[in-house]
Amino acid sequence: MELILQKWDAILTQLESEFGISEASMVAWQIAELKLHRIENNIVYFIVPEKLKQLVHRYDDKFGTPLLVSIIEETNQILDGVKFITSDDESIKAAEEKKKAEIISKPPAPKNTDISQSSIRDDLNPKYTFDTYVVGENNRLAYSSCMAVAESPGEQYNPLFLYGGPGLGKTHLMNAIAHFIIENIPNKKILFVNTNDFVNEIVYTIQNTNKSNVTKFMENLRDKYDSLDVLLIDDIQFIIGKEHTQEEFFHIFNSLYESGKQIIISSDRPPRELKTLEERLVSRFNMGVTTDISSPSYETRRAILSKKNQLGRYHMDEDILDYIAKNISTNVRDLEGALNKLVAFSSLYTKKVTLEDAEHELRYLISPDHPIEITPDFIIKTVAEYFNLTADELISTRRSKNLTVPRHIAMYLCREHTQLSYKEIGEAFGGRDHSTCLSGIRKIENEYLNQINDTRTVIDILNKKITPGDRN
Repeated sequence: MELILQKWDAILTQLESEFGISEASMVAWQIAELKLHRIENNIVYFIVPEKLKQLVHRYDDKFGTPLLVSIIEETNQILDGVKFITSDDESIKAAEEKKKAEIISKPPAPKNTDISQSSIRDDLNPKYTFDTYVVGENNRLAYSSCMAVAESPGEQYNPLFLYGGPGLGKTHLMNAIAHFIIENIPNKKILFVNTNDFVNEIVYTIQNTNKSNVTKFMENLRDKYDSLDVLLIDDIQFIIGKEHTQEEFFHIFNSLYESGKQIIISSDRPPRELKTLEERLVSRFNMGVTTDISSPSYETRRAILSKKNQLGRYHMDEDILDYIAKNISTNVRDLEGALNKLVAFSSLYTKKVTLEDAEHELRYLISPDHPIEITPDFIIKTVAEYFNLTADELISTRRSKNLTVPRHIAMYLCREHTQLSYKEIGEAFGGRDHSTCLSGIRKIENEYLNQINDTRTVIDILNKKITPGDRN
C-alpha cells in the first residue's frame, strides 16, 4: 500500500497517457481523490468520493482495468484486480474492526496462548505452494532444503537460511513450507512473520507500555515465540541497525534452537554480507544450512510462464511466452508482472494478444536499462500514438487543427531531444522548410512556458514516453 501511495502521481499520469483518459474525465470522476483502503487477496480496494458513491458501479467498467495496469506498471507488483467501494461498504467496517482487534491484542498474548492455524493461514498467500513452484537449476537446492524442512521440521537443516535478490521466490518457498505443515502436521504451531512486523511489534510494546511493565511484556513476547514449533521470518536484513530488536531476536532464536524448534530465515544476501549485524547473530545463522536462489535460466523462466499461463487460464500463445522469457531475465516477479500486463491488456480491449501487441505493451519492461535511440521517426511515432494518429498523417501536408497541433509538438520534441537543425527537422516532417519548423516550435515553447492549452501537461507526458528511464 505504501508503494502505491508513493507512486500515486505516476500512476495517474500513466492512466492518462497510456489509456487516453482525458483530464476532464479524470476531474469529473475525481480519480485523484480515490482513497486507497486495503489490499486483500491481491485485490486493491479504493473508496470512491462521497459525492459519487451512487455511481460506484460505473467505476469498475470505466477505470478498473486501466487503473490496475497502471498500478502494476508503476509499482511492479503482482496484483489480480481493482475494486471500487463506497464508505458504506460492509467490508470497510469489517476491516476496521479487524484493525482495532489487532491493536487491542498488543502487547503479545500471554504464555502458551494458542496461535491458531486459521489465523496463520490468513497471513499466507494461497498461490504460494510447492505445487505452484517451478524448480530449475537456480533454485533446486533451496527447493529440496525447504521440502525436507517442511516434512520434518526441527530434525535437519536448522536453521535454514535462504537468500537471493528480490523477486526470485524466497517468500514463495517460505509460504510453501507453512502451507505444507498446516496441511500435513496440523499439531505444529507455526508463525510466518515479516521482519518489519516483528520490529513494529517490539516498538509498539515499548511505546505503549509503562516503563515499569516493559520487562514483563517483553517476557510475554518471548513466551509467545517460545510456544512455537516453527518460526519463519522473512527479510531478516531489515533488522540491521535496530539494536533492541536484534537483542530480542537473539534470545528468541536461542530459545527455539536449543528446544529443537525449526527456524527458517530469508534475506536478500548471505549472513556474511549482513554488514553491521551483530556477529553473534551472524554466527547463529551460519549454524545450519545456507542456500541461495539465483536468477532463473531461460528454460526455468519459460516453465514459470507456462505454469502461470496454465493456472490462470490466460491462453497466451507460445510465441508470446517465448518473447517474455527471452527478454526478461531479472527475476520471477518481473516475468509475472509482464504476463499480468498482457492479461490486463487482453481484458481491456477484449482481444487475443498478438506478438506485436506484446512487443508494444512491454516496450518499457523489455531491457529498460538499454538506452532508446531517440530519432525523429521514434518521436513522430510516439506523438502520433498519443494522439491516436498515424505517423503518415503527422508528416502529411494536411493542415487540420487535429494534425497541426500534434505536428508542432512533435517538432518541438525533436528540437529538445536531438541535435538536429531546423532544416533537418523539416526534412523529417515531409520536407518542410526550416521557417515552418521554427514557427511551430516557438509556438509550442510559448504555450509550454505560459501553460496554455494544457500544453505543458502533454509535453511532460510525452517526455516520459520518449525517455522512459526518467518516468518515475
